[in-house]
Amino acid sequence: MSHVFRDLYQSVTDQIIAALEAGTPPWVCPWTRGPGDAIPANLATARPYRGINTLLLNMQAAARGYARNRWLTFQQARALGACVRKGETGTGIVFFKMLERDDSRPRPAANDEPVRRVIPLLRSFTVFNAAQVEGLPEALTAAPVPAED
Repeated sequence: MSHVFRDLYQSVTDQIIAALEAGTPPWVCPWTRGPGDAIPANLATARPYRGINTLLLNMQAAARGYARNRWLTFQQARALGACVRKGETGTGIVFFKMLERDDSRPRPAANDEPVRRVIPLLRSFTVFNAAQVEGLPEALTAAPVPAED
């Protein structure tokens, strides 16, 4: 396992241990669930975060008392004409995907098709809560309207 992976895994482990030591198990829901905010999502794309990122972002939202569980990268904030406040600290999340690629080596498969390789891709990103960003478009910062039954 590479040094980068160990550091990333250790960071996640450290955050979970810190939450446990503080008496707030990260799998118990201490935060309030507003309309549309129960699951952390990317503010720019509206895509919900999955896997360990859900746990990490929910822990951070609870620890820092964020009103909304919406996050974006520094570059996404800039693309929206906004900026992360000076001195704000982001939250680390991970992206994992298995990439399938043609093997570039001249070693054809039995049926003369290129050999496919599967490559694990693990990257870390830093995201900021919407509360840490100034100048976001009002349409993105408006509180969600509860669904009518």
